[in-house]
Amino acid sequence: MKGRKTYSIVAIGLSGAIALSFGFSSSALAASGNELKDKINHIEEKQKNNKNDLNKTQGQLDQNKDQQEDLSKQIEQVDSEIKTLTTKINSKQKQVDQTHAEIDKLKASIADTLKRIKARDEVLKKRIQTMYLHGGSIDYIEVLLGSKSFGNFINRVVALKTLADHDTDILNEQKADKVKLDQEKAEQNQKLDEVKANLSDLQTLKQQLSDKKAKQKSMMAELEKQGAELEDKVMDKKEQAEVLTAQKQAAEKAYQLWQEEEKKRKEEEAARKAAEKKAQQQSSSSSSASGTPSHYSQQTSSGGSGVIGWPVEGGYVTSGYGWRNLGGSQEFHDGIDIGKGAGTPIHAVADGVIARAYHSTSYGNCVFLTSYVNGKMMTSVYAHMAQYIVSQNQVVHRGDVIGYMGASGEAEGVHLHFELYNGPWQPDDGSTRHPGSVNPLNYLN
Repeated sequence: MKGRKTYSIVAIGLSGAIALSFGFSSSALAASGNELKDKINHIEEKQKNNKNDLNKTQGQLDQNKDQQEDLSKQIEQVDSEIKTLTTKINSKQKQVDQTHAEIDKLKASIADTLKRIKARDEVLKKRIQTMYLHGGSIDYIEVLLGSKSFGNFINRVVALKTLADHDTDILNEQKADKVKLDQEKAEQNQKLDEVKANLSDLQTLKQQLSDKKAKQKSMMAELEKQGAELEDKVMDKKEQAEVLTAQKQAAEKAYQLWQEEEKKRKEEEAARKAAEKKAQQQSSSSSSASGTPSHYSQQTSSGGSGVIGWPVEGGYVTSGYGWRNLGGSQEFHDGIDIGKGAGTPIHAVADGVIARAYHSTSYGNCVFLTSYVNGKMMTSVYAHMAQYIVSQNQVVHRGDVIGYMGASGEAEGVHLHFELYNGPWQPDDGSTRHPGSVNPLNYLN
C-alpha cells in the first residue's frame, strides 16, 4: 500500500469477548477485562480529541469558504472594471481610427494646398524674373507717360493697379495657405498624440487589472485546493467519529460478555473446589479434579515465529516491511506485499472477529481482523482484495477464507497488502507510518 495519510476507519476490535470465545486462562481473562476497560476509556478519549479536531477543521473550512466568497466578489469587481475599460478602449480606438481618417482627408487637402502654393511660386518666380530683366522694378511713371491717349492712360493705370493687387493677393494667399497648413498639421498631430496617450493609459490599466485578476484566480485555485483538502479531512473526521461510536458500543458489549464469562468462570471454579473437597472426603484420586475446563485450556503457542498463519498459501513476499523508495521518494511500508495469481484465496491468520470489511479509496476492498494471541490483542489488515466474503462482527477461525486476491484501491498489480498491529489499527501519525505496526514476518508461521 502507498504511504499516504489515511484518517478514516480506526479499527479497534472487540477485545475481551474474543479472548473468551477462543479459550484463555483465568489470568488472561482478567487481563482482558482490564484491557477492555482501558480500551473503552481510550476510545472515549479519542472521541473527545476527534471532536476537537473536527470542530477545528470545520472552523478552518468555514473560514476558507468565506475567503473564497470574498475573493470571488473581488474577481467579479475586477471583471466589471475590465469590461468598462474594454468599452472605453474600443471607444478610444474608434477615435484613433477616426483621427487617422481625418488626417487622410487633411493629407488630400494639404496636397491641394501644396499644388496652389507651387503654382503661385511659379507665378512669383516669373514676376521676379520680369522685374530682374527690367532693372529690378517696373517704372510706373514711364508706363503712364507712354500713353498715346487719355483713354490709353486710364487703361494703363487700371492695368498697373490690377497687377499690383494681383501680386498682393498672391502673396497673401500664399501666406494664409502656409499658416493654415501648419495649424492643421499641428492640431491633428496633437489630437492624435492625445488620443494615443489616452489609449495607452487605458491599455496599461487594463493589463494591470488583468494581472490582478490572474493573481486572484491563482489565489482562488489555492483556496479551492485547501478547501478540498479540508472537506476531505472533515469527512474523514466525521467517519472516524461514527466508527469510534460504534467501536465504543462494541467494546462495551464485549466487556459485558466478559463479565458474564467471568461470573461463569467463578461458578465453575467454586464447583471445581467443591468437587475436590468432596473427592478428598471420599478418598478419591486428586488428579481427577486438578485442571481448568477444556474450554479454557486451548492456548495459542507462545510468542515468536509461527504465532499466526500465512494469509496466502504458496504466496511469496514481493515487498517487505519498512522504508522503501517509491516513485523517487522514501516512504514507510507498514506491511508486506504477497504475490500470487488473481483470485487466490486469502485466509484469516488467527481466530478473531471481523472489525471492519469495506471498500477504502487507498486499501481498496479490505478486511480488519481483531484477534487475541497469547492473551494480547492483535489486528491484521488484508488490503487490495478483489472481493471479501466476510462481514463486520463475524467470528472467523485461523485458515478460514475471508476473500480473494486482486488489485483494488491504490494498488499497482495483483497482490495482497498485509499489515499486522500490536493492538488496534491506527491512522498514520503524520510521518507516513502507522503507530503500532510490526513486521509480519516476525510472527508468521
